[in-house]
Amino acid sequence: MDFLNKITISEISHVSIVNFKAGEKSGMVSRPWHGIAFSLGGELVYIHNNVTIPLKNNHIVYLPKESTYDIRCIHGGNFAVINFQVAQDIATQHFKTTESTTIEIIRRVFFTMNNVFLRGFVQHRAEILSYTYKIFSLIADYELQSISHILSHAIEYIDQNLQNPQLSNSSIANLLNISEVYLRKLFANTFSVSVKKYIIDKRIEKAKALMMESTLTITDISERCGYSNVYYFSRSFKEKTGLTPTEYSKQNRIF
Repeated sequence: MDFLNKITISEISHVSIVNFKAGEKSGMVSRPWHGIAFSLGGELVYIHNNVTIPLKNNHIVYLPKESTYDIRCIHGGNFAVINFQVAQDIATQHFKTTESTTIEIIRRVFFTMNNVFLRGFVQHRAEILSYTYKIFSLIADYELQSISHILSHAIEYIDQNLQNPQLSNSSIANLLNISEVYLRKLFANTFSVSVKKYIIDKRIEKAKALMMESTLTITDISERCGYSNVYYFSRSFKEKTGLTPTEYSKQNRIF
């Protein structure tokens, strides 16, 4: 939810603590505001376009303006909701969900903000906006840190396993306990390349270094770079460099 750090709030419509009982159902048609919701001690689910979005424990959910959805309470409790309008369109029109280890801090800020809101938004507008931006920053900053942590582990794993022909989206995603779809999205958004292309680029860079600094055969180099087929390695290498491995080795060997 890094988009929360980029918006300008024009109005805080509601700051509410909503109570649901287990089994209770509700819903919204064409939601008139943007919203952020998180649990203060219960569990419920939003159902939008036949997709279930959980709200429990340390989950935080963005509720898009003009969305229509159903709500079903799993475990009764209280839930925090901040409804707001923005000065510019938000890029996403979809539900967003994240988890945060800073949820207790977010809850404390919310309780303070809610008390101020009850005293009157007009009189305390600047203070309420300040608390809202603080909450948004806590949500967005944690997600960015989480993404950075995932990517650093992914890159480290790739670097240490370039020689493994089984290195793949699936093996990396399983190691990080994330979906392949999310892994591909992170690489595309951060590096503007697919995971597969990133691995190929790293393997070719490793091969170039080995050709310059060793006397290994092309077959040995291809195996050390994770290619089980020397022909496929040679073709991939030429696509990237414009030279065959033999041509590159002759032109760039430094001893």
